[in-house]
Amino acid sequence: MENNIIKKLLREALLEVLLESNEDNQGRKDYSDLQTAMGKPLAPTMVGLFTAMYGKKPDATERSLFRKKLYQEKNDEGSVYQFDDEELNKARTSLKIK
Repeated sequence: MENNIIKKLLREALLEVLLESNEDNQGRKDYSDLQTAMGKPLAPTMVGLFTAMYGKKPDATERSLFRKKLYQEKNDEGSVYQFDDEELNKARTSLKIK
């Protein structure tokens, strides 16, 4: 094959990959700072963060939903679980993230 044909095929494949990853992340908020802070050795547990945010101990259902929101897992409808803006601000405040 000619170099031009190979380059064209590679560009098309790269464009498809970029479009797919963009569709997957569409509508997602950036939680990388939260996930990084939670991965530190002295970070609170998820239950500790939940308690700091809401002022109560979570039951099993609340813990599960909180974890799904924190790691932005997909739900049955194809979208992702996410914190609303107020919850996100509370989480960042609790972890002392600016």
